[in-house]
Amino acid sequence: MDRYPLPHPVVLREILRQDKPSGPLTAMIHITEHCNVRCEFCWHHSFLKTDSHHPQRMETSTVINMVQELARMGTTDITLSANGEPTLHPGFPLIVETIKNAGMRLKVVTNLTLFSPTIAAALARTDLLIINLAVADNESYQSIYSPRGKIALSDVVKNIKTLANLQKHGGPQIKLGYVLTKNTYRHFEKLINLADECQATSIRFKFMDPSSFTKSIVLDADDRQWLLEEIKRVIQIPTLVTTNLQDILQMLSAPTIENNESKKDQERGRCFIGWIVMNINENGTVTLCCQNDHLIIGDWKRKSLREIWEGEKAQEFRHSTKTKIDFDNPLFHACRGCHYSNPKNYSRRINHEFGPLPKT
Repeated sequence: MDRYPLPHPVVLREILRQDKPSGPLTAMIHITEHCNVRCEFCWHHSFLKTDSHHPQRMETSTVINMVQELARMGTTDITLSANGEPTLHPGFPLIVETIKNAGMRLKVVTNLTLFSPTIAAALARTDLLIINLAVADNESYQSIYSPRGKIALSDVVKNIKTLANLQKHGGPQIKLGYVLTKNTYRHFEKLINLADECQATSIRFKFMDPSSFTKSIVLDADDRQWLLEEIKRVIQIPTLVTTNLQDILQMLSAPTIENNESKKDQERGRCFIGWIVMNINENGTVTLCCQNDHLIIGDWKRKSLREIWEGEKAQEFRHSTKTKIDFDNPLFHACRGCHYSNPKNYSRRINHEFGPLPKT
């Protein structure tokens, strides 16, 4: 689970001892909402979605100013993502250059369908590429990704291989992002083989975060049981590709009915993302998490990133999740079940390895 590059618990505990963190260690900047595919599982562009809105895009100069301000605040990692495809942004190469010249690590989340010489050169400078790919044949690619224009799976595979060949010479690590839905979950073994062929570093599997219009493609009990048995078989097969299938296996093996202990764990849920992460959206909103759009701490069109980060709203959210999340509060409904608020994961590592958390 690596949506954000998390610091070692020792580092995080030092940050938590501060009344107010000096700046986010990592920032996710959504530079454009424009996209050239319509992935069925996407919150913003799914072809299952009936309503529409006019896509927004940040000005290149705005993004560059943000990067420079974040560098002054001590940010070390930038993720260029989008509620669309970041390489569609006309200033993408210049934005990448600015980030790398500032000495920051750069992760880009992309569908890797655009591969002009300029874009390819920019992608080659990144540290990590997460490529959205959850199918292993072109027919499925067309039906699930519904690309705009003539885009084939073979084009994406070719682009992956080109960038993977650069890994030996300091090029980016290649990770495939695989969203598990009713229409994709049976492809996972084939995609592991494809990743091996493409020399990808790893695959990150995740269950789809459902929306009102994607409920029909959520895995049902039979799908999950099939996946459980197949993962048990496939993890025994040698491969050079690193996966998180053991994590998925644990999720599938977990009891469906909560017992008292699991309820007790959930009550102890807490989250430290707000101390290390800033999520910056095209529409002006700044949040402390890309999964919970209710945690808005400001508007970058009205205030500087530093003012937003140090503001009252940000502090309120930090301290309300640092010791115990009130899952009954509508602000934190999206936090229930999240990896980062689950004390069996990151939080427990901090508690068990380094003693009690500092009091607020």
